[in-house]
Amino acid sequence: MMQALCLDSKTTEEYLLKINNYVDELARVGVVVQHEEYVNSILKGLPSNYALVVSVIKSKRHMSSIAEIEAILYHETHLDRCVKETKFSGGIS
Repeated sequence: MMQALCLDSKTTEEYLLKINNYVDELARVGVVVQHEEYVNSILKGLPSNYALVVSVIKSKRHMSSIAEIEAILYHETHLDRCVKETKFSGGIS
């Protein structure tokens, strides 16, 4: 079920909250989601414009914590929004 989630038209916050809710629901019924599976679920649902971020996270020697991944995604979303706003306002040609 988590594997079917995608960022698509959701905000980053909605997307991460939805995955977290699935992990919590599974825990309530006794199913423990392994950290690596949790991370892979987050990364798998990201669109292609997040390829560099996914590559950086996967290339780390030690698996990032969920909090680190969330921080990276929020930062990336903020940067992407700033670039779009700059382009829209005519700041970048």
